[in-house]
Amino acid sequence: MRPNLKTAGRYCLYTTVFGAALSMIALIVVVSQSGHAQPSGTSAFLTYLAYWPLLLLGWSTHNLFVSFWVLPINVVGWCLIGFVFGLFRT
Repeated sequence: MRPNLKTAGRYCLYTTVFGAALSMIALIVVVSQSGHAQPSGTSAFLTYLAYWPLLLLGWSTHNLFVSFWVLPINVVGWCLIGFVFGLFRT
C-alpha cells in the first residue's frame, strides 16, 4: 500500500483551515467573556475543542491565550493530525 500524498496534503489543508477558524472563534468568545467571573459552557467547550492539540501536549490552560506562539503551534498540530489521517485514509 503506497501512501497517497495528494490525499494527505488535502486533508492537511482542510484540518488546518478548520483548526485555525475554530481557534479564532474560541479566542473571540473567550475575550468577549473575559469580564465574567465564570466562563460559560460554550466558551469552555469551544476552547477545549479548538485547542486540544496543545492540551494534549500538556500546555497549561491558564496560559493558553498569553503567548503569540499558541495559535501557530495549535494550527501546526491540526495540520499534522490531518496529514496523518490523510495518509491512512484508503
